[in-house]
Amino acid sequence: MTEVHRVGDKNNDGAAVTSSLQSTVYAGDPPKLIAVDGSPVAGHGTGAHASPTTDNGDATVLIDNKPVNSKDDADTCGHTRDAGESSVIIGPE
Repeated sequence: MTEVHRVGDKNNDGAAVTSSLQSTVYAGDPPKLIAVDGSPVAGHGTGAHASPTTDNGDATVLIDNKPVNSKDDADTCGHTRDAGESSVIIGPE
């Protein structure tokens, strides 16, 4: 089970989720929007790293029919999501 990712949470290269493709579900204190597949990630290089998005979310946990992102999900650039919001845990045990 892993921590959900939110706007502002970073991948293992330090690139944060900059916005979310959903606008209704928040987590944490202060509350931040939960990231779903396709949410923009800050550019951190060239090629695939120039404008990556979140990817590989949990297909069993959906917001607006989009998989929710969590720790260790790989972004489209290949970097993985780092520590997220520990008050909301998803995925198999």
